[in-house]
Amino acid sequence: MPGRETIVLTRDSGFSAPGVHVVHGWAEAVARGEELARRMGTDSVAVVGGAEIYKLALPEVGKIYLTEVAAA
Repeated sequence: MPGRETIVLTRDSGFSAPGVHVVHGWAEAVARGEELARRMGTDSVAVVGGAEIYKLALPEVGKIYLTEVAAA
């Protein structure tokens, strides 16, 4: 996404994607997010993921933006 940095947390040691920061552990993801936020002059980081990522992130977040989708 334009103007944003993306960090992908994956178990796949061979994963790579153009323009993406790849990490393999939660602590590494948090450290990279903090580093990128400082570099970009912000104090917030958005976490997007599936259930496992949210389970790791929830104990550390200060704010949640919840989107509900009305669909069958």
